[in-house]
Amino acid sequence: MNSPYQLLVFSLDGRHYGIQLYAVERVVRAVELISVPEAPELVAGLINVQGRIIPVLDIRQRFSLPNRDMILTDRIIIANTSKRTMAFLVDEVLGVFQLPQENIKEGRDIFPKLEDYLEGVGKINGEAMLLYDLNKLFAAGEDYHPASVQEHLQGQ
Repeated sequence: MNSPYQLLVFSLDGRHYGIQLYAVERVVRAVELISVPEAPELVAGLINVQGRIIPVLDIRQRFSLPNRDMILTDRIIIANTSKRTMAFLVDEVLGVFQLPQENIKEGRDIFPKLEDYLEGVGKINGEAMLLYDLNKLFAAGEDYHPASVQEHLQGQ
């Protein structure tokens, strides 16, 4: 028997998304981001978490959602990819859920053009949810690593 996916489910503009729980380091309340002038478009800012500088990526931009200002109820998900730690701002974290593998349709079966980063589509409590692979969603080659952002700032 296949073990179920353990997912952290979050929402953006009323839509549900999920990422594998093993990638999540923690969820924190929204805090003011450190602005990075002329940063790559994907970088919304930086946060300092116990002395670690972590880039906060604009997941809205990646999902082609309209920009909006951060509000007090927003959350920041800090997660680890195979290459680095990063964070992204979400409207709400709905919780941790288990989803049997047989209840997940593979991304390439539903959205062939999105298979590069869409892991699949599942349902939780009757709501459809897109499941993403963070390693692919925020590609390792993109220039948002804290060291590259800090080098950029020092060159100013």
